[in-house]
Amino acid sequence: MLYGRRFPVTPKFKRLVAGSLKVCPVCGTLVTQAASHCFVCAWQGRFLRDPWIVGAKLAEIAATCPELTDVNPN
Repeated sequence: MLYGRRFPVTPKFKRLVAGSLKVCPVCGTLVTQAASHCFVCAWQGRFLRDPWIVGAKLAEIAATCPELTDVNPN
């Protein structure tokens, strides 16, 4: 941990993040809702927007790189 505190992942936070992200069905990359294509594989079709799928991908990323959930106290 960089700063010793974890960001509190509340249901409200999950809904907010799930509403702003989508998952590429080809490569599994998290992409912003505003993006028209996947920046990893260039997919331009339909994206996965189910909050459970987006949340699962976020949990996978947080487990792989827990430093992303640290909060800077300054």
